Amino acid sequence: MCGFLGYIGPENIDETAFRETLQLSRHRGPDSCGVHRRDTHLFGFNRLSIQDLSETGNQPMVSRDGQQVLLFNGEVYNHSRLRQKFAVSHCKGHGDTETLFHLFHQQDFTSIIPELDGMFAICWVDYSRGQAWLARDMAGIKPLYYHPGRPLVFGSQLNQLLHLPAGVNRGLSPRNITDYLALGYMLAPDTIFEGIRQVMPGEMVCLDIATGLVIQQKRYYIYQRDAGAGPDCEHALLKAHINASIIDQLVADVPVAAFMSGGVDSPVINAFAKHHKPDLRGYTFRNRYDVSLDESSVANALSRIIQLDYLNIDYTESDIRQAVDDHFRYMSEPCGDFSTIPTFFICRAARQGATVMLSGDGGDELFFGYNRHLAFFRDGWMFHAPRVLRKGFSAARKALGGPRASNTILYLSNPAEAYRETQMSIHPAALDRLLGRHDFSAACNEVFGIGNTSGDENLSSIVTRADYYGYLQMVLRKVDMMSMASSVEVRVPYLSRDIIDLSKTYLPTIQKETDLKRPLKQIFRSCYPGGESFRRKIGFTLPMRHLLRGLLKEDVVTTTCQMPFFGATFIDAQEVTAFVKGYFSHQHHSHQAVWHLYAWQKCALANQWVS
Repeated sequence: MCGFLGYIGPENIDETAFRETLQLSRHRGPDSCGVHRRDTHLFGFNRLSIQDLSETGNQPMVSRDGQQVLLFNGEVYNHSRLRQKFAVSHCKGHGDTETLFHLFHQQDFTSIIPELDGMFAICWVDYSRGQAWLARDMAGIKPLYYHPGRPLVFGSQLNQLLHLPAGVNRGLSPRNITDYLALGYMLAPDTIFEGIRQVMPGEMVCLDIATGLVIQQKRYYIYQRDAGAGPDCEHALLKAHINASIIDQLVADVPVAAFMSGGVDSPVINAFAKHHKPDLRGYTFRNRYDVSLDESSVANALSRIIQLDYLNIDYTESDIRQAVDDHFRYMSEPCGDFSTIPTFFICRAARQGATVMLSGDGGDELFFGYNRHLAFFRDGWMFHAPRVLRKGFSAARKALGGPRASNTILYLSNPAEAYRETQMSIHPAALDRLLGRHDFSAACNEVFGIGNTSGDENLSSIVTRADYYGYLQMVLRKVDMMSMASSVEVRVPYLSRDIIDLSKTYLPTIQKETDLKRPLKQIFRSCYPGGESFRRKIGFTLPMRHLLRGLLKEDVVTTTCQMPFFGATFIDAQEVTAFVKGYFSHQHHSHQAVWHLYAWQKCALANQWVS
């Protein structure tokens, strides 16, 4: 896991300024730093050494004649098998960077990228062809940003592109601001800045070196449920894929640890990993503020069943106060997920004994594990009925002791809009007050299936696409930024190629809570006999309401109401003040939306986007 930066422009920029900008990602790769210059072009790399700790893995990796340059962030787990498949024989070490370098030399870049199983962001510059290729892994685990044109700039962090003394378009995008304020994240291929793009998950982008313009964009992987998907998931095959993925992802020349929650996903990962790595340690977050949000006792009990060494991460009020400011310094783009703080705590503690951690992320998105899935699939048939009938049925069911249908299903006629609203942290009317009017980006509408269908798209397609290309991307960015803050590489076994492909064949009937994530729950029961009786999924979190209205209140008010507000050209600063103060006077309880505004402003201040 590393960080890189590239500048391909017609004008010389000062190498000292370039190196200073590269330092913004030094925490991503503290073990070595390299810079390569060719005429007016500069390439920089910060390395976190994971495999082959020798200098043979250092980057930028440049061909002998200087015609090719490789920048690669991430891990390719099947690189040894690819060495054999393509008869790569010129490597001096055993790392994946060398493997990729020789593969791209021997084969066509576009034919190799789909062969890779891993998490990666790659830049391959080929001067002999006048092309620069960018590529990102199929799940979007590793970030990759670029500014096309003159200059062409690309890198691992959004803030680096803005920091370079070059002609990067820094204008804000009002529609992407809407996405962030409502959902808490930016959807690829957009960012909040008009001139900066994200490479999509599973995409390759070819740019012309002379002009910096995009020549070709190719989606080599698109995630969607198979036409013949059904409620049965091959249990033995899923277990075999999980086991194989973990074997691959335990390979490292540095210590490996793991997250350990009280749910299903990470305990399953750790049960398999413990079998192959007996000295594995699991890290759990203990919630001292609110016992109802603390799953450490459950995680500890599960750890004892598989004899997993575990450590609970504790904190004090002063720890939180300090961590809030500290973790925003590593937030290279706005992220509205409040669990950034527990993730930051865990990775910082784990770094004392490990450089790599295994995560359980991805299980909920691939195998339908969220409570919103239950509500949406159980009551989705109501979209075909008039609103008056929906409300009548829901009221009757509630009178009989059943659940009431959500307002999004009762009042919205479009299932795509309804599913987006289940993830919105703010009421549309409040969003209109903040922005004058709100329009979501084209990328957001496409991900949720709004405006690009006839309205009869099936519910599973909406959910599958929105979770994979929407919510999952926020989770992965959160983990990437907060783990890299402590120079920790987080690997995601559920997002291996084989498991992702297998999940595409799975489409359950969801009518009750036990239907959620059924394949993983079955594996959980085989790994933890009796564990189901005390399992309680909460996740690593903090009591947001308590902290916002207590410990953080003064800073929230000062930051959002008493300083120049970032993006005030599009966001009404007076309405921000009214919204925040309305929260503290209990006029509304949109705590998540207040956090989005606070995180937006704190991130802007940390990156000096606003004074």
